[in-house]
Amino acid sequence: MFISALTSVTFAIVIIFVDVVVHYLSMEGVRTVTLKSNSSFSAAQRRGDHIETHKRWAAGQNKQRTIEKNTAKLEEDTEDLHNDLVDMDVGKIIMQARQEKNLTQKDLATKINEKQQM
Repeated sequence: MFISALTSVTFAIVIIFVDVVVHYLSMEGVRTVTLKSNSSFSAAQRRGDHIETHKRWAAGQNKQRTIEKNTAKLEEDTEDLHNDLVDMDVGKIIMQARQEKNLTQKDLATKINEKQQM
């Protein structure tokens, strides 16, 4: 949340914080100041300044990339998703073909652009 206070000024002294928003209508007019600390908020209340509060949604967070999923659709999804396993015979056939060509597991993995553990 940020808090802004309207104060009447006769001279300009501006303390700049990271997110200070200052709007000057004139040097001796009304300005909008974002209050960052509790002490500045209390001082504005004691002076009787008009105080407005605004909620900043997702302030300071990276919200450029949002995930837009239909959660109800995902919740109702009952599809069984799993990978089918191959028989041990496939592994034995690959091993025999590799040994016929005198390749190590590392050599075969390099040729098919795969990790040796696969």
